[in-house]
Amino acid sequence: MSIAWWSPLPPQKSGISDYSFDLLKVLAQQLDAIAVVRDDVVGLVETPSGVPVIGATRYLAGRVGRRDLDIYQIGNHAWFHGYMHSAALTTPGLLVLHDVALLDFYAGACGSMESAVLLEEARLDNPEIVDRLPTILVDGNSEPDRLRAPLARRLIEASLLTIVHSGSLKDQLVLRYPGASVRHVNQPVRILSRPARTQTRTPHQVVFGIFGSLERHKRVSVALKAFARVHESFADRARLVIAGRPDNPDVERELRQIIRTSKIGDAVRVLTDLPLKTLEAEIARCDVAIGLRWPT
Repeated sequence: MSIAWWSPLPPQKSGISDYSFDLLKVLAQQLDAIAVVRDDVVGLVETPSGVPVIGATRYLAGRVGRRDLDIYQIGNHAWFHGYMHSAALTTPGLLVLHDVALLDFYAGACGSMESAVLLEEARLDNPEIVDRLPTILVDGNSEPDRLRAPLARRLIEASLLTIVHSGSLKDQLVLRYPGASVRHVNQPVRILSRPARTQTRTPHQVVFGIFGSLERHKRVSVALKAFARVHESFADRARLVIAGRPDNPDVERELRQIIRTSKIGDAVRVLTDLPLKTLEAEIARCDVAIGLRWPT
């Protein structure tokens, strides 16, 4: 069987890039796989041995022939996944949906959250939406309610089958889009070996970790403030590492301000733009990982 794997790939700064690389390494041993990427990154991305790369334009023009199945890895970021949107609608395949909602994807593709085109897409997804996107209060701030406007209908109903990595998300989608074929498949992950304790950590310390992009929806500031309260009672034991991409400079500045005002600089490390191996080592060293990502 031959497959066309549509996805960002390393070194593109997306968690789905690393996910795809790991999964392709295994799939390529059993299937004839090619990677279809954005035209401008053809010569830059990395693939496992034996997996050729082709730009979307050349693939759709039939330069290498069509595959038995197109597999579209869709995440909530237009820059990384926008190039595959039209193909997923016109050449139905297997849709792997990585987010509970695609509102931010469409906002990026349409130009902004205020776009009239985005509002039309939201109406298609949820007929109850009339003249504006629904909003909700998150940490005291009003923002679009992504659970009431997930904007996944167009892609899901166009696809042969949709796979999600969450059982609860699968149940939500089946209720929201009756008749759509949705399956839950556990996400494949590599198990990280736990490193030996280092001199920077004493045996009685508990290390909390927050990993991934520093963005508002990750709610890192909320977790950091909670850690500051824990640190008041357990100053010698509680430690926190925040490691990931500084996608939002305002968020990073806010975090560093909280650290200064809470006087917890000796207990918190903020690490940005880490190589994958270093990031994985930090993940393996922590005892408790915190994920407050909104809305999931």
